[in-house]
Amino acid sequence: MRRKWISSLLILCMICALTACKTESGGQEKPSGQSGGPGSGETVQISVADLPPSDLGEGFCFVGEEMGLTDVSVNIFRESFRSDDNTMISPLSLITALTMTARGADGETLDQLEEAIGSDIDYFTAYLGSFLASLEGRPAKFTSASSVWFRDDAERLTVNEQFIADAEGYFNADIFKAAFDKGTVKDINRWCSEKTDGMIEELVKEIKPDEVIRLLNAICFDAKWLNPYESTDVGNGEFLNAGGGTSKTDFMYGQETRYLEDNMVKGFVKPYEGGFSFVALVPKAGVIMYDGVYPDQPGQPMTGGEIYGEYTGELTAEALAEYIESMTGDSLRNLLDSQTETIVKTKLPVFTSEYSVDLIPALEVLGVTNLFDAEKADLSGMATSSRGNIYISKVFQKTFIEVDTEGTRAAAVTEIVANDCAAVEMLDVKEVYLDRPFLYMIIDDSTGVPVFMGTVTEM
Repeated sequence: MRRKWISSLLILCMICALTACKTESGGQEKPSGQSGGPGSGETVQISVADLPPSDLGEGFCFVGEEMGLTDVSVNIFRESFRSDDNTMISPLSLITALTMTARGADGETLDQLEEAIGSDIDYFTAYLGSFLASLEGRPAKFTSASSVWFRDDAERLTVNEQFIADAEGYFNADIFKAAFDKGTVKDINRWCSEKTDGMIEELVKEIKPDEVIRLLNAICFDAKWLNPYESTDVGNGEFLNAGGGTSKTDFMYGQETRYLEDNMVKGFVKPYEGGFSFVALVPKAGVIMYDGVYPDQPGQPMTGGEIYGEYTGELTAEALAEYIESMTGDSLRNLLDSQTETIVKTKLPVFTSEYSVDLIPALEVLGVTNLFDAEKADLSGMATSSRGNIYISKVFQKTFIEVDTEGTRAAAVTEIVANDCAAVEMLDVKEVYLDRPFLYMIIDDSTGVPVFMGTVTEM
């Protein structure tokens, strides 16, 4: 089902073609710090030029059509929001990694992914590649980098050449074949650090035996305020915590000219150099909370409702959670479209935040389920394994943001991990945990005769 595609982020009447393929040919440099041949810990970067010719398709045009990237982004954020933590995700990074994954999906698995993004995958892939390209090359730094890492085991894993060509052709993805050992862990983390300007230095701690493919997307953002704060604009103040109590922190005091308001929240827009802006929203006082539905006249009581009246951290957090629960792409667009020009006195804390989140639950709520089912997943367009069906076991994102007087630095890395479901069974992996009473012995190897025997029942 195609949704109504409207996005405040897009340039109207965009005419585009697919992102160009890389022009480098084979023999690209491999990540440093590795040595030896394939299968001995080496990570080798390959190019689509190393593969037989494949049809990447013709360019798509998006004349006069506004896409629903905002809709998808709001849906993902709403379902991944946690009211008990400083939540931060990059919907765009997830959508990019998910779209790259969808290029290797088929059947009902692909149907669910297309339903979640609201469009045909071929059309959306071309659109997304063009949109990402439109964000780069501005005074504000924005980069999106993708990569595909697959286990270097030809007897076990057969990667679809068209999938590799699509990943590089549409997303300029770096393609690596690797041993999936400790050296690969270092290589992946090095790649993440390089693509995020050091903001995210460690994404992977280990690679499990049944993992065969990892798809990554990294987004890096670094922008200066159009009107930066002066040192005299910074002062100490109290922040009302959601859990109760206050914290002393530095605030940046300013004056903006773009004001936002609806029946639940108010906010402001502060522009960066280079076509990006910071948007901040906070619940208004005197607004009723009632099952996520708010009356036209804020503050008017309703049976069973609760009035949010005073500026306390607990009530603000509760009202904010209800507002996010009710958010849609349309409501966000309407809010941004209704901004007014006026004087807005602002108070913005200086802050740094890091966040990690498992995004599978959010995607399952949006109807993407087969992708994570070892029996139902259809990723035959990506690869096949001699050890069983390939499915997605992990969709993980790590983010970082730093807001100060000069501007904002932010980064996100999304990781999608594919496993072959029969690998553990085929490898005959067992578990023996001596975490309860056990018997032990020392035997003679030649005869098997116990020399010592004993038990441990308490520690």
